Amino acid sequence: MNMCKLNRVHRRAMTVLIYICVLLFTADRQLSVANDQVSPPAGLRVFYTGHSFHMFVPKHVERIVDAAGIKGHKLVGTQGIGGSRVYQHWDLADGKNKAKPALATGEVDVFTMASHLTVPDRGITNFTELGLKHNPKLRLLVQVSWYPFDVESPEKRIRDNSQRNSMKIADLQAAVDLWRKKLEAQADDLNQKHNRWAVFLVPVGDAVVKLRAMVVDGMFPGVISQSALFRDPIGHVGPHVQALAAYCNYAVIYQASPEGLKPEFMGITDEQHAILQKLAWETVSRYPHSGIASRALSATMDDKFQTLAQRFVNESPSLSPVGATALGDHRFDDQLDEVSAAARNRERTFYNGLLGDLDQIDPNQLARANQVDYQ
Repeated sequence: MNMCKLNRVHRRAMTVLIYICVLLFTADRQLSVANDQVSPPAGLRVFYTGHSFHMFVPKHVERIVDAAGIKGHKLVGTQGIGGSRVYQHWDLADGKNKAKPALATGEVDVFTMASHLTVPDRGITNFTELGLKHNPKLRLLVQVSWYPFDVESPEKRIRDNSQRNSMKIADLQAAVDLWRKKLEAQADDLNQKHNRWAVFLVPVGDAVVKLRAMVVDGMFPGVISQSALFRDPIGHVGPHVQALAAYCNYAVIYQASPEGLKPEFMGITDEQHAILQKLAWETVSRYPHSGIASRALSATMDDKFQTLAQRFVNESPSLSPVGATALGDHRFDDQLDEVSAAARNRERTFYNGLLGDLDQIDPNQLARANQVDYQ
C-alpha cells in the first residue's frame, strides 16, 4: 500500500513538473511569435547579377526595404549585362568582374542571378560553388522571368507589342512552365550535391502570367490591355511588372510578405500596389523552390507542436485537481483526486493519446528550439 501511494505521489510530481515546464515553454514561444510579428527581419547583404529583365530590381527592392523598416540591409553591388546568360557574368574579365570578388569576401548573404533560356547554365553552378566555399550559409536566387516574345515556338512569337492582346494565357503559362522546370532540375541537382537548400528560384514569370490574366478579366484597375504592361515585343516591361518582379524578389530575399508596405514607386496607385503585393506573395509563398513554402511547412509543424503543448496545459490538470490548485489553476478547487481503476484508465488514455499525437509530428520540420523540447 505504501508503495502504491509512493507511485501516485511520484506520478503527480512528474505531472506538476511537466506542467510547469510547458507553461514556461508556451509563454516563451508566444512572446517569441509576438516579437517576430512586430519586428522587421534582420538586414541582409545582397549582390545582384542579371540581364535587362532583372536589373531594375535592385533599386526597387531598396525602396521596399526602406518601407519595411529593415535595418542593416546592404546593397553590396550589381553586375548587369544585357541579354546575358549567367555564365557570361562568370566569364567576365577579372578587371570588370565585380561578382566573383564580392563572393570571395564571404560577405554576401544573398546572390541573385537571372536565367537566360539556355538551361542548364554552368554559370549558376560556378557561382554556387564559389559562393558556398566562402560563405556556407549563402543563398543563391535565380529569377525565372516571363518568356521573351511571350512563347517558345518561333511561329507563335509576337513581332509587335500589340499582338500580346490576343495571346492565350494557357500558352503563356506553358512557356514559363517549360523554362522553370529546367531550372528546377538544375537547382535540385545543386542542392542535392551540397546537401542543403542553397539555390532558390524566384517565380516572377508565373506572377506575370497571373497579372496578365487579371488584365484580361478586367481585374487590374487602370490597365485595360496586356500590351500596356510592356514596352516592346521582346518583353521589356513598364512600372507595374517592374514592381511585381521587385515584390517577388523581396519576398524570396527576406522570406517575408511585402503586403501592406508603402514604397515610393512612380506611376502606380495604392490600389494597384496592394494587388501586386498580394499577387507576389501568393505566387512566391506557394512555390516550394522559393524556400518560403518549406518554411511554411515547418511553421505548420511548429504550430501543431505548440497546440499539443497547450492541450496538455489545458487538460492535464483535471487528472489531479489537488495538484492543479497547488499550481494556481482553480478550475477544479471543488474536487479531490480520484483514486480508482477508472481514474487510472482515464490518465493512461490521456497520455497515450498525447504520445500518439506527438508521434505524428516530424521533429525534422520543427524549429530548433522545438526540436530540443521534442526530445
